[in-house]
Amino acid sequence: MKGFVIILIILSMFSSSNIHSQIAGTWVEKRINAQMVLTADGFFKYIGQDGQFQGKYSIQNNIFLMQDLNGNHYRFDIQVFTENRLVLSNQNGAVYNYERHINTGKTIGNKNYPWQQNKYNKIIATRNNLQWKESQTQIYVNFLELLVGQKITLAEVNKIRQSNLSDFKDSPKLLFADVKDVEASLKKIYLLNRPEAIAMVREELFNIIYLTTKKQPDLKNSVFIKILNSYIQVLKHDASTNLSISNQDVDAYVKYLQFQNMIMGRQYEITKQNRAILQMQIVNNFTTYPLEQKKTLAYAYFLWNVISKQWSKLNVSQQKEYLNGVQNQLNVQNNKGGSQHEVQKFWNNTNKQTEININEIKGKYKKEAATKGMTLKQYLKYKQKNMAVNNQIFNTMQNTMNENNALMLNITNNIGGNGGYYYVDYND
Repeated sequence: MKGFVIILIILSMFSSSNIHSQIAGTWVEKRINAQMVLTADGFFKYIGQDGQFQGKYSIQNNIFLMQDLNGNHYRFDIQVFTENRLVLSNQNGAVYNYERHINTGKTIGNKNYPWQQNKYNKIIATRNNLQWKESQTQIYVNFLELLVGQKITLAEVNKIRQSNLSDFKDSPKLLFADVKDVEASLKKIYLLNRPEAIAMVREELFNIIYLTTKKQPDLKNSVFIKILNSYIQVLKHDASTNLSISNQDVDAYVKYLQFQNMIMGRQYEITKQNRAILQMQIVNNFTTYPLEQKKTLAYAYFLWNVISKQWSKLNVSQQKEYLNGVQNQLNVQNNKGGSQHEVQKFWNNTNKQTEININEIKGKYKKEAATKGMTLKQYLKYKQKNMAVNNQIFNTMQNTMNENNALMLNITNNIGGNGGYYYVDYND
């Protein structure tokens, strides 16, 4: 297939390398009344008749290993592992039959998967007694929207549909097999439930695509990759962790830094020029940051979308209550961020901020640096030093980056009391 052969490559690599993401979720063993929550980043929490404990887990060659916070080790053999069933046995021969906890069969929360809506039941092509439905095209659309982090345009949907129809005409059975694999992978991703787990899988999928297309440049000609690359450009890739920072991430992260400063009662307004310099410094230093900060940056676009959507759902009193709660927890004194005026001012300010073309400005600053006999790094420091008006705000932003980045995940999980099921649907 010429249109979506890239998907086959991606999913084969994803399924073989991402066992943590596939097994992540809540598992229930009814016989012994036990519940085990596994995260995509390798952590577990167990609640049962024999107690409650948590720690890290790993999987190698069908061996399931757990280590709790006290250093105790637990070893199990994986006898069965499917989308909804996990059977483990210990060294004494005891067997534990876990079932994945989901709300209702083929639904997430109380919703169908996005592509299962009745409006997509229309048959758009028939060949060799096979029918291609709009719902199958929507599977590719939803997969792409998960990667780009937003709803794509009608023109882009049309391009995907036309590519599907071309592939359906040439190789209908192969396309059917492919779309089935994509749907199965999407369902596993949606079952992850937690925003940070979905952000991690999204990052892993995108980096598989990025590295695959670097090795096979011809794949960039596919409709799927062309649309993907029109939204996301990798600005820096860290080979040691396979994490990358994109134009979307660096833009979202600076918006998040402003949000965090607003919450903590600090100055948060920043000029476009200072914003550009801060973003360039983040990109240039990306590979030198500690692992947790790299993760925060790599997941920034997805997580900031979650934060901003949840925040916008809160009414005035709920926003004030949340601000006061965070500030009391962090012992923030003399805060400015607690007033509704500051909250509204923040949203108005960030909504006006357009994405900066880092590569374009980087090229411009490199030329300016060369005329002064400086490296880009030296020139960025020089420009920052000579910005008297916003220098204090700029330094505050940089200092915020060195603080506990776990606050971002804390906000993501708790804002608006969002402890329930997380659902990805950019059409809703």
